[in-house]
Amino acid sequence: MGTTGIFETKIANPLLGGGSGQPPADLTGCHVFLGSRLLDHWLAGPLLQFRHVYINIYEDASNYALIEAGPNDENRTTNGTTHAEVYYGKWEVRGVQWEITPKINCLDFITCIKRKVVEYNDAAHPYNFDRGPNSNSFAWWILNECGLDISFLISPWPYLGIDYWKRRPELVRV
Repeated sequence: MGTTGIFETKIANPLLGGGSGQPPADLTGCHVFLGSRLLDHWLAGPLLQFRHVYINIYEDASNYALIEAGPNDENRTTNGTTHAEVYYGKWEVRGVQWEITPKINCLDFITCIKRKVVEYNDAAHPYNFDRGPNSNSFAWWILNECGLDISFLISPWPYLGIDYWKRRPELVRV
């Protein structure tokens, strides 16, 4: 699909909802996927088509995880804080996924991602559903900090807040 430095993107595992929550059975080696699915909200998802960005990482058949962020309080869409986590043993299959595995040092890339998740979570960034920071700006920041700018792949519409940190580099506290 596209190439940026040491990364090459391609659509991988394009599922359109639901699924096993497991990585593809034939997956081997180290992989990183950027995923996008409709929001789980009756208005924002199906009607307005707003999307949530997540990251799946795969080191081997027994070592994979889903990485995502959201509000600390699921009922808050503004004025709360962001919670980010590596969900070991989980795999998101909804939506479309782009493989963003680096051509070299995949395990180092995954280590960087995991480290940045902790830093981001410890910073207790505010959460704002539509303007950011939110789950989309979290994914952008994590990948950018680890050497991959996904701006060429994902736009601010329908990925609300994806460009929050890019537009406000002076606010980055981690």
